[in-house]
Amino acid sequence: MGGPEVFIESLGYAGYALEKWHMRGKFLGLLSPAGKREIWRIYMSGITDPISDMLTRIRNGGIARLTSVDIPYSKFKAEIAEILDKEGYIKSYEIHKDEGAGGIIRVYLKYGKNRKCSISGLKRISKPGLRVYVRKDEIPKALGGFGTVILSTSKGVLTDKDAKKQQVGGEVICFIW
Repeated sequence: MGGPEVFIESLGYAGYALEKWHMRGKFLGLLSPAGKREIWRIYMSGITDPISDMLTRIRNGGIARLTSVDIPYSKFKAEIAEILDKEGYIKSYEIHKDEGAGGIIRVYLKYGKNRKCSISGLKRISKPGLRVYVRKDEIPKALGGFGTVILSTSKGVLTDKDAKKQQVGGEVICFIW
C-alpha cells in the first residue's frame, strides 16, 4: 500500500497543501479491489457540528439526486438515521463499522414522483454555540404538525410525538419536513 506518505505524494499539490496546513494523517488512502488508489474517507477534526454535517450531506444528496450518502458513524447519528427511516423520510440505512476507523452510516435516500426527494427540508435548531431546550409542554411543531421534530431527551433520541407520549422534554436537534 505504501503508507500515508506515498498517498500524500501522489496527491501532488493537494498533498503539499495538506502537509503545509498540518493535516497530514487526516486523509486515508486505500487500494480499491481494482488496485486503484482512491480516497475512502476524510477525517476532519475541524468539524465543530457533526449533526449539521450529517443533515447537510443528506440535503445535498437529495438535491443531487444521489441514491445514497455516506456519513461518519456515531451512535447519536445512527439514532437520527433510525428516526428518519421509521418516519419514512429515507428508504433505509446501513451501518458499516471498521476496526479502529469508526465506520460509516450509509443512508439510502427516498424519492417520490418525478424523482422528488421525500425530504423537502431539514433545519438544525440546537447548535454548539446556542443550545435550545424545551419542556414537555413546550415541544414545537415542524411545519404546523406536518413535519417532524427530533429531540434528544433523557429517554434517548425521540420524535416530537414520542416525546409528548412519554412526557419528556429535551434538546431540539432539528426539524424535518
